[in-house]
Amino acid sequence: MFAWFGILNSLDYFFAISGKSVLFYSYMYYFSLPWFVCQTFIFFFAYRISYTYRAFTTFGISSLLLLLIIEFSYILADDAAYITVAVLIFLLGCNTSVLSASVMGLASLLPGKYIGALTLGMGFAGLIPCIVKLLTLWIWGPSTWESFLVLMLMSVVISLACIGAVLALENNKFAQYYFSASSSPASPTYSPKLTDRLLNRNLNKKLNEESHVLVASPRNYSIGNIINNTRRDIRHREREIEKEKEKEKTNKVVEFNFNWDESEENEQSHQQAPAQPKMNFEIKAKEVVEKQVEVPEKEEVYGAKASVLGVVKQAYLPLGLQFVNNFITWMMFPGVIIFAIHAEASLPWTIVFHCALFNIFSLLGNFMPNYGILDIRTLSLIIVARFVFFYTTPQTLLHCVFYDVCDNGSCYYMSSIFANSIFRYVNTSIFSFTHGYCFTCLAILAPGSISKKSPDRDSELEMAGHLVSCMIAFGMTIGYILCEIIYMDYVPFNYCVETTVS
Repeated sequence: MFAWFGILNSLDYFFAISGKSVLFYSYMYYFSLPWFVCQTFIFFFAYRISYTYRAFTTFGISSLLLLLIIEFSYILADDAAYITVAVLIFLLGCNTSVLSASVMGLASLLPGKYIGALTLGMGFAGLIPCIVKLLTLWIWGPSTWESFLVLMLMSVVISLACIGAVLALENNKFAQYYFSASSSPASPTYSPKLTDRLLNRNLNKKLNEESHVLVASPRNYSIGNIINNTRRDIRHREREIEKEKEKEKTNKVVEFNFNWDESEENEQSHQQAPAQPKMNFEIKAKEVVEKQVEVPEKEEVYGAKASVLGVVKQAYLPLGLQFVNNFITWMMFPGVIIFAIHAEASLPWTIVFHCALFNIFSLLGNFMPNYGILDIRTLSLIIVARFVFFYTTPQTLLHCVFYDVCDNGSCYYMSSIFANSIFRYVNTSIFSFTHGYCFTCLAILAPGSISKKSPDRDSELEMAGHLVSCMIAFGMTIGYILCEIIYMDYVPFNYCVETTVS
């Protein structure tokens, strides 16, 4: 996500080299549309590929595409630059679809509280480019090339670093505690999790039960406690294995073979009185071989025991609300809140400040589920309320003040309370905070809706994560398109206070 947010923070540079105002919108759905469409094909083939190969390949392709964007945007200009960059962003969206769906599917195999770490990462991916943008503007002034170059090079470095992180993840004991990065639940060669390999299935079954608590306290949610608890459980399981091995050493079958040595007895009978018979004990120890539990092989086709329809039936409400939440967010931001035609948008720092506020408060919203997750009905009310408020408020209160226009004796203005730019910043902050909170809660609730009694729960959890990613991309795409259709040339005179000039 860092690469995409870097591109969003470089739209001023793309606008400068091509002179097309439509860039503020078109590049968004050049990226989000293939992101959504390509994910539909993942259900048919990508699940058979291990997470390691998926992430390794996609991060490598992202690095190459970002370098090409830097090269061609610097060399070309006008229409050639616009078309070339658009094609590269389209390919980047296709590539991101595989990576995003894979990461979300992988996170869904973890307990619900772990998904908050993923959404926090997405929040930081949006915040850091904004900070870099502010720093470059402060150092180099309004120049756009330097900030664009820094953001793209940082994206390349992060992508390459993630390749190394993926390779380390495959052998990480904490990761293996919950999933196998070298395969996928849908793969016919799926290797079991560390929890399945460490203990016999009939030994202390309670240790294999994962708690999916949807309302987590701050203590249970902290990263330090998560790591410590995981380390404790791993050590506990390893101690249980050692105990089992000790039992195996002592649990041996001893066979006694009683053999009379008759030849020796006959020789002694001629010389002396019969002696006591001599008994030779032959002791043979046979080690007990532990019976291995046969694990049924996974079917080659993904979801042999789990269907997309079955997962949707279980998690349709959080999935649908995830789509609506993202649709509202990206229809209103940045189109209504930032890029609507008004005088404030021409100020050099305005757009950057709005983007920074959006990402800061969205990150805070992502973090708030640490202190508790609201039920699905309350989240539904929040989403409906933010749509009604933020759809009407910008039109009635935010636009008019920036129109100092008199037409045929009528002038349009707003009261001084809403004329202050601080009011717009407050609206952006509330809007982004509610987005981040609902986004994280719904991402946790979707996999949490899958039944624990499912015969192939790993596959269903993975599919639920992929569907969450699909809803995010679908909401972004529809929101961007409607944003351009409705607000590209929107002039809200009808909502403004009108006075007659003598």
